[in-house]
Amino acid sequence: MPNTPKMEIVRAERDNLLALCKQLSPEEWSAPSDCAGWTVQDVIAHLASIAHGGLVPWQLAKGKTGDEINEKMVAARRGRSSAEILREFELWTGRFVKAVGFLQLPVLRDIPVPLPGIGRYPIGMLANSTVFDVYLHMRYDILTPVGPVDRRVPEPPAGAVETILEWIRLGLPQMCREKLLWLKDPVVLELTGPEGAVWRVQPRPGRIAEVIRDDSAMAPARITTRADDFIVWSTRRRDWREFTVKLEGEIAERFCDSVHIV
Repeated sequence: MPNTPKMEIVRAERDNLLALCKQLSPEEWSAPSDCAGWTVQDVIAHLASIAHGGLVPWQLAKGKTGDEINEKMVAARRGRSSAEILREFELWTGRFVKAVGFLQLPVLRDIPVPLPGIGRYPIGMLANSTVFDVYLHMRYDILTPVGPVDRRVPEPPAGAVETILEWIRLGLPQMCREKLLWLKDPVVLELTGPEGAVWRVQPRPGRIAEVIRDDSAMAPARITTRADDFIVWSTRRRDWREFTVKLEGEIAERFCDSVHIV
């Protein structure tokens, strides 16, 4: 399995969450998470089901959209104990991480694959999506101050934010396709911080928009926000107005309201 920096981040985040799960009390397992309608146990069941479903593809036929699949897989596990959910999470995420590692091989990583409800991506980007899921669910749905579990928040591995941003960059035009049909002019997103980036969101008539890395990008509208804040508000875990976001141009506010990464 290729031992790339990206895979080191995947393993570190998975291990951080596994260590947290092994410390949870029965009350913490059953506490409501910040994911509407889901307990902490449901969130871990969701992550276990992604790993299990990714390696047993017939499971992905159980729903038409990503949300439908997620809800069905979590519902199917609600009769299980926290110990059973933890065993599934540990076993299948371990296997999934190994499989995703092989997908980083140059001969494989650029093969496009459809992901239900969210578009088509190079298969190597499953590593990025894994970091995205674990980073957000652990830090913003389970752990305080947002979630119910009061534990030390693990420091993200170096490169985690950059890895997540690359997933969002490819996902934004696909996940927000309908919401951005109104967009006629380009928008610059300046994501600040050590692992930030500058993107130009370029509309394309009759096609989905394109999000291009461009440090010198200019456009009629510009949005400046911290990269780690953007990860949170782009997923609508919090409204962008709760963060320090600088808007320039008439369409900047409407653009922020149109972004929803899932």
